[in-house]
Amino acid sequence: MDYLGKDFISALNSAKERTPSDIFKDFIDGLIIISNSGTINEYIKSKADQYQYMAELANRSLLQRLDVLAEVYVTALVAGPLFIMVTLVVLQFFKPASTQALYMLIYVILPVATLLYLVILDTVGELSFNPKKGKVSSFSINLADIPEIESGLTKEKEEERSKKYRMYRQLSIIKDMLLNPYRTLRDEPRYTFFITVPAGLLYLTNLPEGIANRLSFSPQLNINFDHVSEGAIKLATTVDDYIIIFTIILLIPFIIFYEIKAWRIRQIDERMPDFLRNLSSMNDSGILLANSLKLIAESKMGILSKELMKLKEDLSWGTSTSRALMKLENSIRTASSSRIIHILVKANESTSDLTSVLSITAAQAKIEEGLKKERSSQMVIYIVTIYISFFVFLFIVYILATDFFPQTASFTAAAQAGGTGGIGNSYFNIDEYNMLMFHSALVQAVTSGLIAGKMGQGSAYLGLKYSVSMLIIAYLAFNFFV
Repeated sequence: MDYLGKDFISALNSAKERTPSDIFKDFIDGLIIISNSGTINEYIKSKADQYQYMAELANRSLLQRLDVLAEVYVTALVAGPLFIMVTLVVLQFFKPASTQALYMLIYVILPVATLLYLVILDTVGELSFNPKKGKVSSFSINLADIPEIESGLTKEKEEERSKKYRMYRQLSIIKDMLLNPYRTLRDEPRYTFFITVPAGLLYLTNLPEGIANRLSFSPQLNINFDHVSEGAIKLATTVDDYIIIFTIILLIPFIIFYEIKAWRIRQIDERMPDFLRNLSSMNDSGILLANSLKLIAESKMGILSKELMKLKEDLSWGTSTSRALMKLENSIRTASSSRIIHILVKANESTSDLTSVLSITAAQAKIEEGLKKERSSQMVIYIVTIYISFFVFLFIVYILATDFFPQTASFTAAAQAGGTGGIGNSYFNIDEYNMLMFHSALVQAVTSGLIAGKMGQGSAYLGLKYSVSMLIIAYLAFNFFV
């Protein structure tokens, strides 16, 4: 409407043609029909109630689907692999090639199946808001308000000045990152890899010289894949300790800062309903929006207090209310706060009845926060379920490694000594099978953690802490008890 000069109805029809959402199309259809009747406010309120009811139904439906998927995961990716592993170990007495299937199951099938399961979870619905900031401009610009002013410089001078400005902006950003390392890592946890990757590689340089020399050559595997050579097994069981510690060094700082970022976003979202409710009550008392924001900044608003004090300073220096709100949105932007602050800005620019807008937005934010808390409390069950499944898996693998395999090796040796080795496969390398059980526990730890994060908190990144904790438990269990 602003840039193309379309009227209200034409703009709605264009939006209807562009949107892929059937719900939004239905909303626009109704809005076009009642646009001339003068009952737009009542229509929007009724639609808001309808969509809120639909959101509650979708939330309950999502939890029901997750119940089913949790059972599928435990059956197909925990109990199923355990049953197959035990079966393949027993078949080893009769068919040496069963070891090949064991390698395929642990190193290929389990990781690929987990990736496919994560994809399935993505198609189920929105499990949670991802702790990401939106990449939109911090304030809107009306192109019609920008006058064309000649700089008086030649084209070459103008390009040179533009290059200097861009260079200055880049240097300013780098300077700000270096002077505020905590805030930089909190906002962008992936930057921790610039520190942890060199630290991890430095740790790997401490590999024993003999192992480092052997790693320069590929271990020779039997092309029939009956068994891996003795040398390859010893190399793998030595190197995997270093790889595990390297992984822990790499991930723990990232996990810490990612969790801090996620916690901060959750705290901001939880405070937004209180912020809107206070703003609504003050505006209802006749206090202007700018003055209401200044008064709220002086109250205790938890994690929002610091950002609101910046907003108060902006207003005190003469910044417009809309511009100050947009700077606030750019500073604390989350999925909820971004939407709420944009509503405040548009309401402040287009209507004098801010009280209704604020009260409706506050009620909506409170309901959404309630839905998220309900979903989070229900999802804790899935995290506990996956942890229990992992410990059951680890216990059974531990029993196989400490009791079943030594007994099997003794039985095979006794059969060979007694001349009855023909009962099946006479070759049973206990070190190989212990390695396979150890690696299966590690794979299960990593994959279970990612699934727990996705199902319990809506993000595989938030599952890395579960993966690392299970990885450490599996590592300690096999190193101290097997």
